[in-house]
Amino acid sequence: MLLVIDRGFDLTDEGMYLYDMEHPGLNSGTHINLIAGKFGHLFHNNIVVWRAISLALNIAGSLIFAAGFWRLGACLGLLGDRTRSAQAGFSIAVLIGSLGYYGAGPPSLSSNSVAAFGLLAGTGMLALAVTVAPGIWRYFAVALSSLAIVLLEAARISAGLGYVLAAPAMLWLASSLIGWRATVRLALAHILFGVLWTIVLATSLDAWQQILPVVQFLLSTGASGESSYNYSLLAEQHLQDILAFAWQSLRYAAAAAGAGLVSSLLLLGWRSFFASPSFLLLRRVRASVLFFAALLPMIPLSGYISLIDVFANWPTGACAGAGMIVCDQPTGLTGRPFMYAVGGQIVVAALFIALDRLSPRSAPRDEVVARWSISTFFLLLTLLLVLTIVTSIGTNTGLLAHSIFCLGPVMAAGYFALTHAGSRLGRIPDHIAPVSLVCFSLLMAIAVGHNRLFFPYRLDSTIFKQTTRLNHPPELKRLKVSANLSSVLTSIDHTLQGAGFDPQRDLVLPIYNMPGLLVGTNTRAFGFAWLDTGPGWDEINCHRVKTDPADLRAIGRLFVLSNSAASPAFANCLKERGVDMAAERRIATIPIEADRAVTVGIIPIP
Repeated sequence: MLLVIDRGFDLTDEGMYLYDMEHPGLNSGTHINLIAGKFGHLFHNNIVVWRAISLALNIAGSLIFAAGFWRLGACLGLLGDRTRSAQAGFSIAVLIGSLGYYGAGPPSLSSNSVAAFGLLAGTGMLALAVTVAPGIWRYFAVALSSLAIVLLEAARISAGLGYVLAAPAMLWLASSLIGWRATVRLALAHILFGVLWTIVLATSLDAWQQILPVVQFLLSTGASGESSYNYSLLAEQHLQDILAFAWQSLRYAAAAAGAGLVSSLLLLGWRSFFASPSFLLLRRVRASVLFFAALLPMIPLSGYISLIDVFANWPTGACAGAGMIVCDQPTGLTGRPFMYAVGGQIVVAALFIALDRLSPRSAPRDEVVARWSISTFFLLLTLLLVLTIVTSIGTNTGLLAHSIFCLGPVMAAGYFALTHAGSRLGRIPDHIAPVSLVCFSLLMAIAVGHNRLFFPYRLDSTIFKQTTRLNHPPELKRLKVSANLSSVLTSIDHTLQGAGFDPQRDLVLPIYNMPGLLVGTNTRAFGFAWLDTGPGWDEINCHRVKTDPADLRAIGRLFVLSNSAASPAFANCLKERGVDMAAERRIATIPIEADRAVTVGIIPIP
């Protein structure tokens, strides 16, 4: 990832984040750009720097989360005298999950990366706060945790609902360690610090006037009956995802259990299998089943390999929508296979914990894991599963698919599950956890390689063909893109300059899905840089146009970049702002791909 950190530029998501950080306003898609943009001005919001910062935050959040929850597990009696190598394995599991961010979207700092960092760092610091001695260090950890959660909320306002859903489990686990009085004090301090951080950030960044309009806009989007972010529609989709997770977890667990039983039968022989003492038989079967549970990530990996021919022969120009200027590459792995594999491991662990209670009390116990409570164990696993979907609540891509942006908690759950599958049956074989880590590492390597190297997110070719270095604007300086994109940006820039475009005065209406072109040509948008297409977007686009404070009559004209005609509904909204699309005078047509082009035009504003 470091070797290609300066290659490729997604003209949609990544372009929108860069534009929003440089030009935050009432129509911003998220509050995080109000914070990041101020900081980014120190280095002109350069995309390469932001990508490095995003990677650093990803790693830092993962390590904080791993340290906090390992310490929490130890204090709950789940870990006993586990070695440093076991702690390292746990940290690696969390880090593997967090790298999923690079397996699904562009690598720049985004609402997804900041939300993931806020969740991991915030809950990790909160876990540390619960486990340290009462005093200044506990409240210092709580203060840092609150700051991280404020960043989580700024990045994705709907994540607050998920955080509230995780609160009961967090409070219960905390109370089991420090008591309810101390837990309530800690929770109140967490809330108070959160309010104070919000006030400090909003005041220091002079963002009070922008916070409420952005919140109102996001809430109105959810209330829209046509929007893909409609509350009832999302609730139905999220429920379906939860049911799918439960069903697929059972299927994966059944596959591991079946393979383990068959292999045990083959190794022991029919007669020995049924003649062995129940305790010894269960112990052997458990070792075999857990081994296959560790191999569960190989199921989706084999499914991916079976589609390689489809990926290799993916037709060029196969865009999902006519309004896209760069076609989507074939989608690789989402969060679903990771969730299903870990879900299967948790079900397998639950099976052996249930059988563990049926084992004779005279059976030898593994004292390393004999001191933990079953209810505490499953409450911790539930908390980790809920934390995995916190940043996905409210997204229209689905809880499970979107979870790839923050898989650290669920990977932690899988690690705990595989290492705590029954104590009376003896110590878990030492090779189980490493085998699982290797399998998940392979699966994640495939996901990242697909999305970043061979089928990079919304790029026009592989990452290896992004070789033309850009020298301007400052946001894209030192970035390498395809020769075609470089040519397109140069052509648009020359066309605008030839028409007398004034960057300080003139605005551009981008129709549709091309915020990256505005960033690449250093222009400002009317309405918003990303005017999208699809169900419900006319309503959102109209809202952005109507609320744009620009005085078009004073400017006297409006430049237009378009790859398709404005929809009738959107054209009517524009007419209400004095923009008549029928009066557009086209001055250039610039090809993007063989069958796609961007036109540049000017609309006089009387």
